[in-house]
Amino acid sequence: MKFLLATVALVALIHQGTSISCYECDNTPGTPDQYDDNCGNPDYANPDFIIEFGDAKCCTLIVWGNGDVVRSATNDCEGDGQCNIYGTMTVCNCTGDLCNNDLCETYDCIES
Repeated sequence: MKFLLATVALVALIHQGTSISCYECDNTPGTPDQYDDNCGNPDYANPDFIIEFGDAKCCTLIVWGNGDVVRSATNDCEGDGQCNIYGTMTVCNCTGDLCNNDLCETYDCIES
């Protein structure tokens, strides 16, 4: 019985270490999935849009010049707190659970 409990605990720890919880939403009008009009708010915290990603390494935030915002997860992490500007699009990555709740205000952005 002790072996079974230890095995279950070990599997839970391994699973916990390989997933990340991120906000996943989009405030672009006409977006059918994950649409939330409040997705572009700073300090976003809608529990209805929290997704646990078992296959992602970091949370991501994309802010478009027109104010549209997309929050999700990715494996394409360029560093914790990294921010890149591509024309009118700003992309930020972070590695903590629910870390994509702001609008990149605290990130050091690099023009790409």
